[in-house]
Amino acid sequence: MNHRKHIALASLLLAAWMLPCVPAIAADCKEKLADVDKLSTEVATPEAQQLQLKQLREAAGLLMHNGRNDMCEQLADNMKNMLQEQRDANRSAQEKVQKIERVEGAKQVSEIAGVVRASTLIGSPVRNTKAEELGTIENIAIDANTGAVAYAVMSHGGFLGLGEKLIPVPWSQLRRTSDGEVFVLDIDKKVLDKITGFDKDNWPSKAAADRFWQPAPKQ
Repeated sequence: MNHRKHIALASLLLAAWMLPCVPAIAADCKEKLADVDKLSTEVATPEAQQLQLKQLREAAGLLMHNGRNDMCEQLADNMKNMLQEQRDANRSAQEKVQKIERVEGAKQVSEIAGVVRASTLIGSPVRNTKAEELGTIENIAIDANTGAVAYAVMSHGGFLGLGEKLIPVPWSQLRRTSDGEVFVLDIDKKVLDKITGFDKDNWPSKAAADRFWQPAPKQ
């Protein structure tokens, strides 16, 4: 909470304490405060925010007790917004943890047993070990002599399909999550930003793709 919000909070508290007692109870504000109280039990908040909410709740209670329905409702709405924003932040943090745990459990594609259809691989997202989005598997290159996978073609960068570049990624560099939905490439996103991709009409050979990654691009 910034300095101006502290001043506003202090002003509200002072105004609430100085208001004369009015017997009328604001039903609308009472319902809103009940919603806030319920939400506060469902959302984990930092200690500092807990104190702020406690002070705001006390001020709103005094405003309601003194019949200042409009001010009470405004305060209740502000508290609800604070709690909803914190809930969204908590969810975002939890999703990030889950994404990281997901990529940490990924296995080398060479360890995956059985036959895999190329159609199930194309379109799969590629993330790094920080769970950052790197790109998408656009195609799979096959070695005509051996029939084995030469490399995966990953698109990176761009916006809405414009400005994307194609990068050959050796099959051995990739890992795949246990659910088979995400590929993992252990490289920093900033490194890929600096890499020059290949032309869509001039695909590199397997040897060229391997040389591209040996040694691995410096991070």
